[in-house]
Amino acid sequence: MAGTFLLPEVVGHAAARDLFLTGRIVQGDEALRLGLVSRVLPREGFLDEALAVAADIAARAPIASRLTTLALRDGGHASIERALQWEAMAQPITLATEDLQEGIRAAKEKRAPRFEGR
Repeated sequence: MAGTFLLPEVVGHAAARDLFLTGRIVQGDEALRLGLVSRVLPREGFLDEALAVAADIAARAPIASRLTTLALRDGGHASIERALQWEAMAQPITLATEDLQEGIRAAKEKRAPRFEGR
């Protein structure tokens, strides 16, 4: 499963060694500090917050979101050179979309954008 490769990339070698060798369970605040989660939420209201985040992501420009998802898949780019190559390819694509123009118009008009994935 590549855990011995992936976990040190996220939490660092010392923390990964500790977690693997002790088998201890990491809870909310520590998981946040280690970078295993992006936020910690209370149990009550968790589903509402998760759905709100999903709705916020779904409201973003679909082409840019898909490209970002692809760029970050499998831990992101192996090097800064690869990241620059990816972005040099992806930016002209997003700059040519109708969604970009809609985003600019919406910002000027102080309204939520209505992206269509074009």
